[in-house]
Amino acid sequence: MTSFFYPERPKPYMAISNNILSIILFTIGFSCLFVALLIWQKRLVSDVVKPLFLLLIALSWWDLTYAIFWTGLPGPTPYFWLDITYIGVLIVPSAFLVFAIQLSEFQHWLKPSFITALVIEPVLIFILMWTDPWHNLFFGGNRILNSSVILEAGPIFWANIIYSNLLIVVGTVLLIYKFISSSGIFRKQIGIILVGVAIPWISSLILVFGLNPLPNADNTPFSFSVAALAFAYAVLQFRFLEVVPIARDTVVENMQDGVFVLDNQNRLLDLNQAAKKLIGPNTTVKLGDSITRLLENRPEIFKSFINVNEVHQEIQIDDPFPMFLDLQISPLFNQRNFFIGRLIVLRDITKLKQTQFELHQLAITDSLTHIYNRRHFMELAGKELYRSTRYAHKFSIILMDIDFFKQINDTHGHESGDRVLISFADFFKQNIREHDIFARFGGDEFILLLPQTSGEEASAFLERLQNNILISPVALENLEIFISFTAGITEFIQDQDTIETMIKRADQYLYRAKEAGRKGFKVG
Repeated sequence: MTSFFYPERPKPYMAISNNILSIILFTIGFSCLFVALLIWQKRLVSDVVKPLFLLLIALSWWDLTYAIFWTGLPGPTPYFWLDITYIGVLIVPSAFLVFAIQLSEFQHWLKPSFITALVIEPVLIFILMWTDPWHNLFFGGNRILNSSVILEAGPIFWANIIYSNLLIVVGTVLLIYKFISSSGIFRKQIGIILVGVAIPWISSLILVFGLNPLPNADNTPFSFSVAALAFAYAVLQFRFLEVVPIARDTVVENMQDGVFVLDNQNRLLDLNQAAKKLIGPNTTVKLGDSITRLLENRPEIFKSFINVNEVHQEIQIDDPFPMFLDLQISPLFNQRNFFIGRLIVLRDITKLKQTQFELHQLAITDSLTHIYNRRHFMELAGKELYRSTRYAHKFSIILMDIDFFKQINDTHGHESGDRVLISFADFFKQNIREHDIFARFGGDEFILLLPQTSGEEASAFLERLQNNILISPVALENLEIFISFTAGITEFIQDQDTIETMIKRADQYLYRAKEAGRKGFKVG
């Protein structure tokens, strides 16, 4: 597709034709420059649009310097204006390829080594062209002023022609692939890009068959410029190259959720800032790397999805701080329904879990004493009843209240009464086992379930606590008071009892103990 004619210096009888060519080239060149500046001015410079901007600038240079040549303006050397057009000629194929790669979402190709190679080749060719009189590797010593086209040249010239066309072929194939795999408005938009791409190919065929409408002139800059303007039309008319990168940069990058995009070989294609934080600050992230390496320090995440294409679950990370994550994996398919990778979204739900925990605690605990409330006690006691019935275990329930609590309230006030309730609850919490179930049952009434404990054992335990509490004063605002409690104890009867019948029986024994003079308990 890339070609380069070297017309002889314009002659007087060609003045009108030369002026027309110059006007056309100046018009197209300034159009490319205007559109490039318009893209820049509108802040459409994204990863996708940057190579298009460079392509427009390169084509503008190519058109304008070629236009100056056709005006007949003398240069420092006979071929000066033609030679400097090569700055644009050499940039165009590389800029087009990068544009196609970005648009086709193969950004992982654009590694530093790849970009370096794309830069080195044009620089090297340009140097070899300008130093050709010393080595004849570019023009091969066949450059003749009266020749209208290069038919014979050196190996470097033809190598560059092959290389440039190869870049354009690869870019065209990528755009066709993107068109096939897209749908809706994006398919229409990329179709416009492909129409633009077709123009230089058609132009080359016209040239090959000798139908060039611009005699003695190279039609390549004309066709490429029209193509680039078609690209720009898609940008400015549909604004899809503006919207997509902004959506990527402002939405995905600013998401609190960590987003990973993997191919079907578990290689990383994309990720956002939140995902980088999850990986860890000390891990170097490179697109194309295996996710196995990137998450080797996060086994909790890695083991959850390495061989799973679709899942939604919660996971916990304990290092450096406890963190709960909502993991969602979705498979990615192309237009032919072939599996091509996975989208992994990790949402930090630590605050949500903390809120849920706090709400759960509020639902199951007494707000004053911070021990279990009656409702939660009944839930836990029901589970213990089921275990004890299944495994033939014994357990006991103790129902108790604080002696003369109403008198404490009436004498010292409700604030002091609350202090007594809190101290009583704290005393029991410090003296019971971890698996015992202790709760405030209502008012100054408390209940205690002792798993795998007989009534006799419960009595001995309660007697020790009664003796200890009698010598443990409760500090009020200006004095200390001593408290005691009265209790009823009952033991689980297999195949007969429910929690409700046991509580009712314990309440009866509590009433008998109060009748007997308080500071004691009855067992039954």
